Amino acid sequence: METHLIIKGLAFFVGPYNNVKDEILRQITLRNGLIVLPCSLHDLASASLYPELKNYYRRVDICTTDGTPLVWWATLQARQRVDRVYGPDLMKSILVDVQGDHFRHVFCGSSPVRLKSLVESIFKIAPKTHIMGTFTPTIHIKETKEEKECLQKVIDCRPSILWIGISSPKQVVLASRWKRYFPHTTIFCVGAALDLISGAIPVVPRWMQYLGLEWLFRLMVEPRRLYKRYLFLIPKFLLQEALIRLRGYFLF
Repeated sequence: METHLIIKGLAFFVGPYNNVKDEILRQITLRNGLIVLPCSLHDLASASLYPELKNYYRRVDICTTDGTPLVWWATLQARQRVDRVYGPDLMKSILVDVQGDHFRHVFCGSSPVRLKSLVESIFKIAPKTHIMGTFTPTIHIKETKEEKECLQKVIDCRPSILWIGISSPKQVVLASRWKRYFPHTTIFCVGAALDLISGAIPVVPRWMQYLGLEWLFRLMVEPRRLYKRYLFLIPKFLLQEALIRLRGYFLF
């Protein structure tokens, strides 16, 4: 059984993996135009601790439980089975199911070299994927001339599915700003999934994922880029949440 769930103001769709994936596929086929975010604790922390980001995150139509700690959180709140919907696995599965000329794909990533490797990997996974273009947008809180130029190129591709693989919260800001230009496009914010599928960064061992230790592996691989996220931002958010719950418990 799947269900809709609100966690810290974000709209989640949770349940067994196949049910969640099937609903996303249904929305792609209906061409309703929406944003899908495989969500992590980093996303929740960003949306909660930075007021200027809240509205961007609240424009996301479907959040899924990307990280194992978030699966635990959602399971406690929903009181039902909640599977992990891991971004790279979801992306590969969706690509296999939406091959052919009816589905036009565009990919926005961190660098041209990594995007080239990604395309090669995708054709091994889903050989009939119809790729219209790959781009590396420059993202700032305020829209720039470079971003507008990139947006126009993406619009010209008329994508059915737009994959954005840039770290959060930048990818959510971009997807939220671009959504109105793509009323029939499903926009996926998949973060590191593009780099993982391309082989640019190593895949976290399954046992570490299962134990909720993916953060530790990624911190060891990319310490300079990720130390603020995992050693300061997320702990600050979790401490804040713990204090809120303790305060509520004692007041009750």
